[in-house]
Amino acid sequence: MKIGEKAPQFKDILAWLNTDKALLGDFLGHTIYLEFWDHSSLSCINALPFTKGLWKNYREEGLVVIGVHSPEYEFGRYIDNLTMAIKRYGIGYPVAQDNNNSTWFLYGNRYIPRQFVIGADGNILHSQVGQGNEVETENLIRGELESKGASLKASISKRSAKLPLLEGLSPETYLGSKEIMSPKKFSSYKLAHEVAYNDPGDHQDDKAYLEGRWKQFEEFIENEEDVSEYLVFRFTARSVFAVLSSYTGPGIVEVLLDNDTVKSEEAGDDIEWDQDGRSIVNVSFSGLYSLVRLKDMEKRELKLVPYQKGLQFYALSFD
Repeated sequence: MKIGEKAPQFKDILAWLNTDKALLGDFLGHTIYLEFWDHSSLSCINALPFTKGLWKNYREEGLVVIGVHSPEYEFGRYIDNLTMAIKRYGIGYPVAQDNNNSTWFLYGNRYIPRQFVIGADGNILHSQVGQGNEVETENLIRGELESKGASLKASISKRSAKLPLLEGLSPETYLGSKEIMSPKKFSSYKLAHEVAYNDPGDHQDDKAYLEGRWKQFEEFIENEEDVSEYLVFRFTARSVFAVLSSYTGPGIVEVLLDNDTVKSEEAGDDIEWDQDGRSIVNVSFSGLYSLVRLKDMEKRELKLVPYQKGLQFYALSFD
């Protein structure tokens, strides 16, 4: 979509959360901040504080904030998972469930998150891919609100105008076989052949190594036994996240750093320690889990050990 074009009406929205509105036109007459997002995407979660701040600071001044949830993975299509994510991340603004990515494609999206500022006349004023340029975006919104007579009480946020580039940062790594966010329809987990993997022991950077019996599906890999399997990945980052799920109900994955227990000062938000002192994550929902949080960017080795059959590993993300 180009600046100045009329913003398309939403298409094939399955449900609305946090509102009973059903059409983009219901919000026209207001300045709109529209964000396409997915609750399993690290970039989307990193963008949430800014989006939530806009809603908190300017909703009473006439700004409407809308999140369009366009899922990367099949589990993201289930409204219970989306409802849990909205609660987990404290989202109070309206969220549209764009399960078939119809509205996503209507807006010409290729990346996520993607943000648009829409004027009161329904025309697109600004678009942004990913994080950054938040000061520019907020200044534009403030100007639009003030032009409509709003007396703004909140001062502009102190977030950076441009995110710093982290040289050498490990790339997001998808573990399934299909291209994520492609125009394909969802696959309903097509069956894959079971393969026995042998870890060579000598690990290259930014490459996943498996040990044991695994199946690779279009969106994820799944362990086939409850003993001996693991995944190893040498990364360069400050923080590590994994998109996880479980086919057989809540499960446990042991998390190791350099083949040792994760220390409390290096643990991500979702790490716990069992009665034997092992660092683990309880896979109780389908989504993004915070595993490692270091003080500085370092080169380390991550090892994930599933404790039972049917645990699903979708992607590794780094920050």
